[in-house]
Amino acid sequence: MDLWVVTSIAATGIGLALGVALIYVILRFSAWTPGGGSPVASARMHGMVTALIALFATGTAGLATLYERGQDQAASSGIGVNPDEMPESAVTELPALSLSPTDALWTVIGPAVWLLLIYWVAQYTWPRPAGQVRTARLAPREAGHFLPRTLTWVAGAIVLAAGAAVALAWTTPGTPAIHLQQVDGSLEYGYSYNDWTQTGFRPGAEFAPWLMIGLLVLVLATVLTILVIARRPPLSGLSTADDDATRRIATNRALRTAALVGIGFLVHSAQAWARGVQEQALRQARPHPSNWLDDGVDLYSEAWMASVPDPARWIDTAAPGIGLVLMLLMLLWRSPAVSELGSGTDRHSSRALPGTPEAVRRLRSDGRRLAVLIGGAVALAALLPLGRTFQGLSDGDRWMQMAGTVAPFAVAVLLMLVMEFGIRRGHTPRASAEHPVVTGTAPRWRWIVLGVSCGMAVLLAILSLVGPLAQPGLALSLVLVAAVMTALTVLATRIALRRPALGRASSAWDQHLRTAGADRLLGIGTGGVFAVTAAAIHGAAPIWDALFARGVVPYDSLVTSEPAEGTALVISSALILAAALSAFWPGPTPPWSIEPDTEPAVEPVGQDLRP
Repeated sequence: MDLWVVTSIAATGIGLALGVALIYVILRFSAWTPGGGSPVASARMHGMVTALIALFATGTAGLATLYERGQDQAASSGIGVNPDEMPESAVTELPALSLSPTDALWTVIGPAVWLLLIYWVAQYTWPRPAGQVRTARLAPREAGHFLPRTLTWVAGAIVLAAGAAVALAWTTPGTPAIHLQQVDGSLEYGYSYNDWTQTGFRPGAEFAPWLMIGLLVLVLATVLTILVIARRPPLSGLSTADDDATRRIATNRALRTAALVGIGFLVHSAQAWARGVQEQALRQARPHPSNWLDDGVDLYSEAWMASVPDPARWIDTAAPGIGLVLMLLMLLWRSPAVSELGSGTDRHSSRALPGTPEAVRRLRSDGRRLAVLIGGAVALAALLPLGRTFQGLSDGDRWMQMAGTVAPFAVAVLLMLVMEFGIRRGHTPRASAEHPVVTGTAPRWRWIVLGVSCGMAVLLAILSLVGPLAQPGLALSLVLVAAVMTALTVLATRIALRRPALGRASSAWDQHLRTAGADRLLGIGTGGVFAVTAAAIHGAAPIWDALFARGVVPYDSLVTSEPAEGTALVISSALILAAALSAFWPGPTPPWSIEPDTEPAVEPVGQDLRP
């Protein structure tokens, strides 16, 4: 093996190891059950996070690189043609990029490998019981016991259809990538020169075997995944019935994910054949470059497209639509066991019924954990490049930097808002004359701090509009992003404060929970305004130059004085610290001296939320 192959294998192995480690940490965290928490709720969260990771890790978009033929050299643009020479119209075949066996293998087996790895890791991230736990079953459970019959048949049909599509793709004709030069006119009176590159397709015998290997590995990985789910240790804290329900749910989701991968193979194989046949027919209809533009027929006109066989056109048009319908069917095929989970475990102690303070606090705790996970991921993806000012940036780049700074806070507010809708749906009676909508109160100091953060944003915007170094683009983006964040925060806070009273809580606890929800939303929203102001201060170094330099500093100067740079760094760092403190500052103390629960409500207070 040469050094490149060894390095490639090592890099792939390290990437897999890091990916599996990250997945383990996320799933282990999602399975965490706080003291007094419900194992059923943790099982729901753990299963949902596992399914989402598997869904996003098993994409098949890379399959298109197998059949689309690239080229080793770029086509010339026509610039630099010798004006004393008359170029000629020509069609030149471009040497194709070789299909690397390593890349092709990982492209086709990657989705199946990730499916197996994610569900294998998921089965062993549930916390083990502290001591010995005796579990008994009336009969051993085999993998077939957890397979949903109808979904299994549908997934099998999808895989068979994908296999037929791969067999069809095996007959795809190869068409080389070509470089076309088209010349019109004469050297004496002037001429026009156009050139472009037409992408080709690899022959089916070159890429279809890889697709077939990927499909077979998918079937094997799916079988192993179902076996891993069926044979994992029982989950501590759950009854046998609920443990079986979690296995049925996981099997359902694994099958649906595998079916989605099979749909990807089906669509890509069908389109590879259809596009290869179309390209061959079009080139045979217009073999010479003079026929591409100069015969009065536009490129890809209706008359030219008539040379394409009807089946190829139909398949190329229908394949994406059929794939989309099948994908929606798989995404919406919910396991019946989801509604059964929890029926066999005593998760409703007297303080955990819907509408009780403990149930609401638990729901918000799950929401905060999810907000931290997703908000942190968004923060890493949209991290503001440090040391880069807004000088010379386009309007789009400036908006992207502002939006990226506030995005983690906005995502967290939206997730907490979803939790508030969950409280309204699952823990309060329907609004009526007997159960009126009541408005709570939020901490006054939170409103004051939000006003201060908005005032600082407005002050910086005003400074950006005056003086010789005015930056109206900075001011506009700062004001609008801060205004959107503030409006979202106020709207979410109002929704948290206005709702009917909880079905099983005293008035003191109900008011406390309203206040606590509003407190958290105001804190996160205020943090977002502080953060976007800090980003603007960090990027507005010319303003600080104007304040410290008693003269005119050139607008396009990239040199920032030390006092200006230090001031911007200190103020932006202070605002980032204020944003973090605002978002994570502890909420109001619960009224532990007051009995939290009341007698059960006469009307039902809603159903438990189910992910």
